[in-house]
Amino acid sequence: MPHLGRRLTVATTVMLGLLATVACSPPASPGSPGVHGSQELARTDDQIVPPGLTGSLVVEALPDLAGARHYRIRPLPNGYPALALSADGRRLAMQFARFDLQAESDALSWAELQDGATARPVPGRSGFIPVGWVDEDTLTVMAPGEDWRASAWHRIDVETGLDERPPIHATGGTGQAPRATFHSPTGTQVLIVRPDFRAEVLDIARWELRPLRTTPPRDRELHVVGASWSGDERRAAFVLRGPEDGSAVLWLVDLAGGAVQAVGRPGRSFATPRWAPNGRHLAVGVGDGRGPGYFLYSGVADWMAVQRVAVLDPEGAEQAVFKSDPGWLLTDWLWSPQVDRLLLICHSDMGRRDPEGLPVLGPAQLLEWNWREGGVRALGRLGQAYGVSYAPDGRTVVVFGESEGEQPTIRIVGDQGHEKIISGLSSVTALEQVFTPRVGEGILLAARDRRGAPAGLRLLLPDGRVLDTGVPGAVMQVLEGPGWVGVTASHGVDTSLHVFVQDSR
Repeated sequence: MPHLGRRLTVATTVMLGLLATVACSPPASPGSPGVHGSQELARTDDQIVPPGLTGSLVVEALPDLAGARHYRIRPLPNGYPALALSADGRRLAMQFARFDLQAESDALSWAELQDGATARPVPGRSGFIPVGWVDEDTLTVMAPGEDWRASAWHRIDVETGLDERPPIHATGGTGQAPRATFHSPTGTQVLIVRPDFRAEVLDIARWELRPLRTTPPRDRELHVVGASWSGDERRAAFVLRGPEDGSAVLWLVDLAGGAVQAVGRPGRSFATPRWAPNGRHLAVGVGDGRGPGYFLYSGVADWMAVQRVAVLDPEGAEQAVFKSDPGWLLTDWLWSPQVDRLLLICHSDMGRRDPEGLPVLGPAQLLEWNWREGGVRALGRLGQAYGVSYAPDGRTVVVFGESEGEQPTIRIVGDQGHEKIISGLSSVTALEQVFTPRVGEGILLAARDRRGAPAGLRLLLPDGRVLDTGVPGAVMQVLEGPGWVGVTASHGVDTSLHVFVQDSR
């Protein structure tokens, strides 16, 4: 998620961590990535039990929204969805994990995206997570193992549930589950880090594992965190962090060349790598190995407050470095679509730590760094609940949330410094901030009414208009894939899934 809100709750952090390990996507004919929720399921061999009730799920076609087709699917089981959309945008695979932490899961099912269609269960595949469609009858699915790490990938017939190809086991013949698996956004590849830190890539289209040239580190207690894929999916980057002192090494993966390169030196620490859209530059936080602090969840989620952000080339050489002023810490960064600038979230350092050992951060400000030319533009302070994003034009910055001591607002800041402020809106809360997946030319944000009750999902258009999306109640989860956005929302006793599909599909 590219929004830069910094106040994360436990539930939000769990989901962010799982996106790194269970984000799955399509094979040979790319469909869309499936993203699963945070519940832990009991497994018996390759199947999760018992199956749920999906036969009653019905698809409704709603009016188009900002150039996107809009479908509502209900009534949903009580759980987080994992989704995969076919390449033509006409078939949706679904699976749900329970909210109530019980050892049960809903059956894998699929439906045609047309009005009145009913979801059909895939026989014998309860609990399998949809990865992507190969063709109109064939689906790639993942069997989750311990801590939601993949245990195997299967290519199955949706009518019979039978394997069309032999399953590929995540253990790779080692008998041990991988340390981490990272699915590429389009799902054509999966990066696998073995227990001995040797790396492999699963080519889903060819249905084969390919080893990468790797020099494993001597320290076997490292955690694999902070993965990022380049836009062309020829490269990836992730961080190996030590459990005690916070030191970290950056690994750059050249998938086309079949090699992994370690970047770093003693006393230096890296965090939150983010590839530029063109895949030729990487922005990464740089620390001194002692902090000032980082957050680690189950070895998969990474956050670090640092004083420097570096832009590296694909080989790891520094191209530019931004250093914050004394007393300020950088917590997140976001590329502009044109790749010449970065949005930076910068918090004041209160000089103390909380009971969990994290630095106590004060008010935040938003900066825009032109790393090619070296200029920095201050875009104002941020409140306690906020999110920022570039608008689709790539030259306009949209700032959502609370101004300190004021009503919630949306500020639209142009590249020439002019601003447009939209006020009188429903509040954007810490749990329901800004969802940067776009519907048409709009950006999604969740709202609350003046009494503080959830008020559904809104769509901000480039001209400043805010539209009601038709998604009522509390927004529980937002997923995205190439050309689609899925939103789970609860309104009273009704929980529904809304899917927006771009007309271009």
